[in-house]
Amino acid sequence: MWLGLGEVDTWGWRWGVGSDRIGGMPVETKTVSDVVLVREYVTHLKVERGLRPLSCEAYQRDLEMFTEFLEGVGAGLMRAEQAHVSGFMQHLREHGIESRSIARKLSCLRGF
Repeated sequence: MWLGLGEVDTWGWRWGVGSDRIGGMPVETKTVSDVVLVREYVTHLKVERGLRPLSCEAYQRDLEMFTEFLEGVGAGLMRAEQAHVSGFMQHLREHGIESRSIARKLSCLRGF
């Protein structure tokens, strides 16, 4: 079955113009978990952007860490807001994470 522009398939992907995410990343549905979103994004990084395996692993760890933080505040990746990102950055600073590492995590979140 062919989907029209902007329609969502059974895996939660929105095709064509009007996508909520760049590159056809999954849109928010009840069936798409944060784990699936992270896995699909890492696949995108490997295949579409050609990142090296170690870079992809670092991005995956960063997203998983952010996901854990969001779970602690009762949110998920698709519902994350600027306040969640700011809270995550503050949480990292409070736990002695170096500024360089925090900057990489923020870059990862911006790309996602």
